[in-house]
Amino acid sequence: MTDVIDEVLGLQAGDDLYALRNTRPAVKEGLQGVYDAIYDPASSTLNQLSLDERAAVALRVCLVADVKPLAEHYRARITDEAVREAAISGRSDDARLSRILEHATLVAASPDQSGRAQIDALREAGLDETALVTLTQTIAYTSFQLRVVAGLYMIGY
Repeated sequence: MTDVIDEVLGLQAGDDLYALRNTRPAVKEGLQGVYDAIYDPASSTLNQLSLDERAAVALRVCLVADVKPLAEHYRARITDEAVREAAISGRSDDARLSRILEHATLVAASPDQSGRAQIDALREAGLDETALVTLTQTIAYTSFQLRVVAGLYMIGY
C-alpha cells in the first residue's frame, strides 16, 4: 500500500524505506486513514473548516517546521489562491482565516504559549466546538506526519 508519506517522499516498492514502512502495515494504514478522514469532502462533521482551510492549516504547520516536501503536498491541495497565499504568509484579510492560521503557527512553534485566550479568539472568529476539534486534529495529525518524515530522514531517506 502506498500512502501520502510514500508519495511525498517518493518512496516506492523496492526502496529500503518503503519496505521498512511496510513491516508495520497497521500503522501505515492508520496514518493514511486519519489523513483520508480529515480530507474527506463528504465528512459533514469537519465541514465547519473547508478542505482548503484544513490544507492551509497543515501547510502552515509544515512551513513553521520547515519540512518542504510535506509543505508542497499541502500547498498543492489548496484550490483557492487567496487561501494558499494566506497559509504561506500566515496572514489573511479574512479575520476568521487569519485567526486560524495564527493559532496553527503558535501551536506549531510554541505550543506552551497556547491557551484559553487563543481558544476564545477562535470562538470570537466564529469557530464552534466542532470546528475547534477539527482544527486541533488537523494540527496534531500534521505534527505527527512531520515526525514520521523526520524519522525517515534520520534513518536514511
